[in-house]
Amino acid sequence: MAKRNFGEEISKDALITLIDSYEAMVQNRENHFFEVGSFYQIIEFYEESFEYKKALEVTEWAVAQYPFSAVFHLKKAQFLYEARDCVSALEVLEKAEILDPSDLEILYLKAEMHIHLEKHEEALEILQQAFDKADSDEFPDIFLLIADVYEDLDDWTTVFDYLEQALLLENEHSEALNRLLYCVEVGQMYERSISFHKSLLEEAPFCFRAWYNLANSYYSMKMYSKSIDSYEFAIAIKEDFEQAYRECAEAYSDMENYEKALEYFEEAAEVGVEDEELWCSIARCHLHLGKDSYAISALKKAISIDRKCEEAHFLLGNIYQEMGSYIKASSYYDTAIKIDDSNPEYLSVAADLHYYLDDYIKSVDLYRKAIEEDKHEIEYWIGLLKCYFDLHMFDDCLEIIDRGFEIFEVSSELFYLKACVFMATGKKYQAMECLTVGLEIDCSTHSLIFDLLPHLEENVDICDLIDQKIVRDEF
Repeated sequence: MAKRNFGEEISKDALITLIDSYEAMVQNRENHFFEVGSFYQIIEFYEESFEYKKALEVTEWAVAQYPFSAVFHLKKAQFLYEARDCVSALEVLEKAEILDPSDLEILYLKAEMHIHLEKHEEALEILQQAFDKADSDEFPDIFLLIADVYEDLDDWTTVFDYLEQALLLENEHSEALNRLLYCVEVGQMYERSISFHKSLLEEAPFCFRAWYNLANSYYSMKMYSKSIDSYEFAIAIKEDFEQAYRECAEAYSDMENYEKALEYFEEAAEVGVEDEELWCSIARCHLHLGKDSYAISALKKAISIDRKCEEAHFLLGNIYQEMGSYIKASSYYDTAIKIDDSNPEYLSVAADLHYYLDDYIKSVDLYRKAIEEDKHEIEYWIGLLKCYFDLHMFDDCLEIIDRGFEIFEVSSELFYLKACVFMATGKKYQAMECLTVGLEIDCSTHSLIFDLLPHLEENVDICDLIDQKIVRDEF
C-alpha cells in the first residue's frame, strides 16, 4: 500500500514520545485526542515493527476519532486482512469506498482479498472498475494486479499478456520486468520472451533490466554467446549490476571459458555483497584452470563467511583427495555430511574414499545412507556391493542384489555383480548364466567383473563369451 503524506517526518525522539503517549493512554484507559498525522505515524511505527495486532488497535482508535476518514478505514481493513479476517475487512472496505470512491488503493486491496478468497472473476471485475477511476499513468499498476489474478490461477501465458501490457505503457517498469523474468522461467516461454524483450529494447535501449531478462532467456535456451552479449549490455548500462556479473560468469563457465568466468565472478565480488556461493563459484573456476591453491583459498573464504557452507567443505575434500591427503579429505567430507546428511553425492564420495582406505564398515554405512536418499542411482548399489564382496559376505551380496532388482528391473551391472558372487563361491555355471544375461542387456559395462575379480581377464571361457558378444554387436 502506498505511503500517505501527512506532513513532515518527525524526529526519532518525537516519535518515541508520541508512542509513549499513545501507550499510556491505552494502559490508563483514557481517551486523548491525536491529530490525523500523529495517528498515521503511530500506525506506521507498529506496522514497520510487524506488530500488526497493535497497529489494528490504533486504527480502531483512529476510526473512532475520525469516523469519516477513508484512510483509517482502509488501514483497518488492511490489518484485518493481515489477520485473515476477510469478512470484517471487506465490510470496513465498503465503508471506506463510500467515504472516498476515488481512492484506488481501496479497490486494489479489495481485489487482493478476492484473489485470496479464490473469487477470481470478482477480482477481475473490481480491477476493471479501477480503470474507470485511474489516470492513464496508473494503468501499468492495474495490469500488474490483473496479472496477480492469473498468477493465482497458474495461467502463465495470460500473466505474460498483462505484464506485457504494463511494459508497453511504461517500458522500464521495474516490478513488471522482475515479475516477467519469473513468469518466463515458470512458464518456460523463452522464445516469446526473446521476441518481446528485443522489441522492448528498440523502444528503451538503455533499460538494463530488459537486457538482463533477454540474457536469461538466451541462457535458458543454451544460446550462451547471445546471453553473454546481453548480460554485457546490462552491465555496461548499470556497472554495479551484481547479478548480471554472476549470470554472465555462469554462461562463460558453461562455454568452458573459465578465465572469463573467473573475471566476472571476481567483478561480482567487487561490486556486490560477497557470499559463500560466490566464493565457491570462484573456486570451481580455479579448479578448472588447475590452480588448486587459489581454489583452496577461495573455499576457505567461503567458510569464513558461512561455516556451514557444506559445498565448500565438500570441494575442499575433493581437492585434498586428489592431492593424496586422505585424512584431510575425510575430515572435510565428514563436515559436509554433518551439515547436510541428506546429500547422496556427499555420502557416496565419502564412501568411495573410505572404501579406497579399506574402511569397509564406514563405507557400507555411507553407501546405505546414499541409497536411502536416492535408491535409483546404480553407482551407490555397486559401491555397497563391492564392500560386501571384498569382505567375502557373499550371502549379503545376493540379498542386496535381489533388493536391487526390485528397483532396477533391467540392470547389466547387477547381473555382472551376481556373476562375480557365483564365481567367487565356485558356482561357475550360474556365473556364466548371469554374465550372458548381463552382456545381452549392456555389454559396455562388463569391465565391472574385472574390477572385482581381476584374474577373470585370464579366464578363457569368460573372455570368449565377451568377445563373441562384442563381435555380434559390431555386425
